Parts: sequence; structure tokens; C-alpha cells
Amino acid sequence: MRKEVFPMLNGVILSEDRIVARVHNGLRKVVDQAHCPLYLQKYDDVEGWLTRRSIDAHRTNSRLLRKALRLAPNDDLAAVLRVHGATITDAYWFRGENENLSYDQIRFQKDNPFSRLALRGDPDSFRLGTSQAVTPELTNTGSYEKCWEYHDGAWWMLKSGSDLEQFSELFAYHLGRLMGLSMAHYERDGDYIRSRDFTEGWYDFEPAYSIMLDEEDYGENYRKIRALCPKAAMQYVGMVYLDALVFNMDRHTNNYGFLRDRQTGEVLGLAPLFDHNIALVARGYSAKAAQRGGMFSTLFVDLLRDEPQALSDFLALGLTPPTPEMVQKVIRLSNDPPFPSEVVREDYLIEFVLSAQEWMEEKLGLCQEPELEEDEPQL
Repeated sequence: MRKEVFPMLNGVILSEDRIVARVHNGLRKVVDQAHCPLYLQKYDDVEGWLTRRSIDAHRTNSRLLRKALRLAPNDDLAAVLRVHGATITDAYWFRGENENLSYDQIRFQKDNPFSRLALRGDPDSFRLGTSQAVTPELTNTGSYEKCWEYHDGAWWMLKSGSDLEQFSELFAYHLGRLMGLSMAHYERDGDYIRSRDFTEGWYDFEPAYSIMLDEEDYGENYRKIRALCPKAAMQYVGMVYLDALVFNMDRHTNNYGFLRDRQTGEVLGLAPLFDHNIALVARGYSAKAAQRGGMFSTLFVDLLRDEPQALSDFLALGLTPPTPEMVQKVIRLSNDPPFPSEVVREDYLIEFVLSAQEWMEEKLGLCQEPELEEDEPQL
């Protein structure tokens, strides 16, 4: 299979049918700052922006999909340009200088003929031929096998995973929702788990990578997000809190981000929280449930100690802290329909969450009302 060779990128970046940047020889000139992707507002890197929208080449079914569409296995630019860089979760796309296309002509329709190949590796998809090459799977990022399907008036992402991974995802969803956080909706769908597209065709999702790159330091993230949107910074503190409770090992700058108003370009806040399938018990039950002083609990407490405004934001969120009764309810909701009995250990899960909560409460109490030093006069 031959690797496609593209001339230097020339054309325009659009939001729906609004030109937001012009591209000449791979370099961009922003012409509409308010509606331009955040990454391209800051970085003159059109090819990098496009290739990061490409399906992960390391996924087994990604390689099968590329083969079915006669695309080179590791040519991310060719994959993403096959669909003009369009995705389900935003309205940005690339139009070459010799193309005369509108957004309605390139946007994804309700039929996705390659969904089963992307999710299940279905061999029948090879019989479709390359004429049906318009599929949102070429810009469906992430490391797990997944696909987009249109049902009941909305796009849904179906994702594979073990029973422990799916239960952990559902647990984090229900826990965050009951605490008062904005969460992406998750539910089971046969052997898979599915999540409804939270952009709903009205908003654009922009990953935090757009302003943070790969920086994962909580304080650095918080400060930069606050400069962009104070509401998003407050919601970021809530996300870090939930990640500490469920020991989310896989938070990074591509699996959280911002919602922007598609018409005005305004950053509205943090997107609903998603991607907790490598948290809680996703990698199995350990010998010890208690996570007092765990890594993510410590990082959360350190954030609030180092950033006084983050502490104020956390208190202003007014979240409902988890209780044994809340965790029991979360377990019931997450286990309907039931997982195998070995997946759900109620006593362990209650201790897991509440031990982190109690430890953080103790530390935050010290943070808000520090003990006086022996030589410090009492008023």
C-alpha cells in the first residue's frame, strides 16, 4: 500500500462555512480569532492540528479500517484529510485551495458504514469498497476500540472494555453526577458501553491540549484555564476532586477540555467529564481498599494549598461529598443490568471512596485553619 504524498497544505480552516484561518504552504494566518480553534490561535502548526485529529494508528481496528479504505497504516494526515479533518464533536474542517465544498457536503450523515469495523473488527466491512469512505471513524481519537453510531436523534460513541473497566466508567459517571458535577452520559449497550455526544451539534469541544500541550501539573493547568475562563477553572477543580476519589490514573490534556459556543466562539466552561475507564477497579481489586494519602488525593490537596483561589473555587462549587449511602446508590445504578458478581464488591468500593474523602477532609481542614506554631501569639 502506497503512502499518499500531499503537496504543501494550502487552503482554509473553517468553522461550519465561516473561514477562520487561511493556510499557505502549511502556515496559517488567522482571519477570525473569535471562531478559530484554540490551538491554531496560539500555534502556527496546521499539520500538527490535523494529525492530532486522526484515529490512533496503534488500535488494531484502526489498522483494519485504514486497510479497508486503502490508506497507508501510519499516514495520519492522509486519514484525516480523507474526511477534510471533520469530527463529530466540533464544526472545524479543512478545505483545499482547489475545492468548492460547503459544510453540509462534508459533514457526517447519520449512516456510518464502517462503525462495526472500527468497534468489532467486522470483516464484512471490507466488502463495502472505498466509495463509501466518508466515516467519522477516521477522526475518532483515543486508544480503545470504539465507533460512532446515530440513534434516537443523536450521535453515540460505543467503546469496548472489560467488565471492570466498564463498571469503573459507570461508577465514576454516577458518582460525579450525584455529587453535582457535569458528567458525560454513560450507559451499557450489550457488550459495550456508550456515551451520548455532549456537543449536540451546538457546541465545539476543544481538548485542553489546545492551550496546555502535554502539561499535566495541576497548578499550571489551573492557572492557564483560569486565564481563559474562570468558570472552567472552577469546574477543573471539581474534576481533579473526582479523579482523586476514583483514583483516575489516565487524566491527560486530551481527555478533558472546553465547550465553545459554535456561533460566537465563546468558551463556556469545561466540557462534561468523561473517560474514567482506567480508574477505580479497572485494573482489578487490590489487597487493600483504603487509599488514605493516595497519589491523586495528595495532588488535589496540594493544588488547594498552593492556589488559594482554587480552594475558594472548590468551596463555591458546593458539591455533595460522598457518603456510604451515596456510594451504595452509585453501585446500584452502575450495576444495572448486573455485572458478574466478582466485578462488584460493595464493602471494598465504599471504603475505597470514603477513605480518600476522609483523608482529604482532614487535610483541607488543616489547610483552611492551620495550627498555630508554638511561638505564634494567639489573638
